[in-house]
Amino acid sequence: MLEVEVKAPAPDLRLLARRLRALGFRPWRTEKHTDTYYRHPSRDYAQTDEALRIRRLRGDPRAWLTYKGPKIDRTTKSRREIEVALAPGQDPESLLESLGFRPAARLHKHRALYKRGPIVASLDRVQGLGTYLELEIHTHPARYPAEKRRLLRLFHQLGIEQTQRKSYLEMQMEKNSGRRSKTR
Repeated sequence: MLEVEVKAPAPDLRLLARRLRALGFRPWRTEKHTDTYYRHPSRDYAQTDEALRIRRLRGDPRAWLTYKGPKIDRTTKSRREIEVALAPGQDPESLLESLGFRPAARLHKHRALYKRGPIVASLDRVQGLGTYLELEIHTHPARYPAEKRRLLRLFHQLGIEQTQRKSYLEMQMEKNSGRRSKTR
């Protein structure tokens, strides 16, 4: 399954929420995430453009283990995504660390989700990084070109011209490396 995703900085989330509702999106739910990303023991995910994370939602005893493959184009964050919901009480952190994976970064995010058919719009507040809009749809690879055009048209309808291709993890790692170099 492919996750077709476009993202952009969103300085005014209230304005975007109104625009989403005007385009037929309906409020779906809100979530507070803690995402822990892991380093592979024998390859550099920053070089291969992959990610492995454990997501925990506040108030939910389950966790989600997610693998994200390399991005497949130069304008969006579209990529293969495999996500597995884990039963309450599972300890995926210990499993990954026993296999040699190590935590790379932890992100905290508050997300307001809107939905129109299969399209999910996320209005995100990411601790330390700011506010963003993401539009995404999960689809079969054969539908990718059409769904990508569909999401980019929606961005245009929302008044957004510039997308952000970097993941929150990439932005966080850049921010952390800049902070380290300034203290040297």
